[in-house]
Amino acid sequence: MFKPLFAYLCVLFIFCLACSSSDSKATAPETKIDPAPTLLDTANIQISAAILKDLSTLVGKNAQAFKKEVYSYDKAGNESKYILDSGLIFPFVKEQIAHDAFEKMFAEIALEDNYLFLTNLSFDDDYNTYYDMIIAPEAKPFKWVKKIGTHGINYDLYNEDIIKQLKQWDEEAGLIIDVIDGDRVHAYLKEIPGSVDSFTQAVFEFCPDVIHQGYGDMDAMKADYSANQYLWLWWD
Repeated sequence: MFKPLFAYLCVLFIFCLACSSSDSKATAPETKIDPAPTLLDTANIQISAAILKDLSTLVGKNAQAFKKEVYSYDKAGNESKYILDSGLIFPFVKEQIAHDAFEKMFAEIALEDNYLFLTNLSFDDDYNTYYDMIIAPEAKPFKWVKKIGTHGINYDLYNEDIIKQLKQWDEEAGLIIDVIDGDRVHAYLKEIPGSVDSFTQAVFEFCPDVIHQGYGDMDAMKADYSANQYLWLWWD
């Protein structure tokens, strides 16, 4: 007589426990876990996945968050230091691959209000040339010349002097700046401002190392400008 009753009570007890457990699971508050920050969150930049994939394919590298320590100098001799931590970097890309990728992707990247440029010229043990490629937020080249801190202090030229001259040539010739580094700037010219003779003379006076460390003479410089419409400035 007691055995069926005992069995019935056991079943009823187990059923109640199951219901209680089910109710507690249903009413337990959910724990929200914030998603891990993405690369673009870390880099403080917005860019379409398709563009990023295309550029990665062209250079054979994956993007990383860009971070660079910059030292800047003013005419009074004061030094300042700051960190650039917005943008993406494709490190140590072979020079020709970097230039080819720039030509193919620059305009498309600029349409999203980002700026593509090359920086940090370096070499491997065999003296092959490499650049880091940067995608920086805001398609404002002179902003990035300022932030990178380009200068020619060996010739008493400071960042504001270089930006002023570049802006003048941009108005006269139209510049597409593709290299921005601590002591160098390169740019494609939409046209030669004035005559080749007058422009090469102006460039030489502003940056003598284009002859002393580069072309060797004015004739070679004029021939290159006429053929390629490409400006490079380097203050050694």
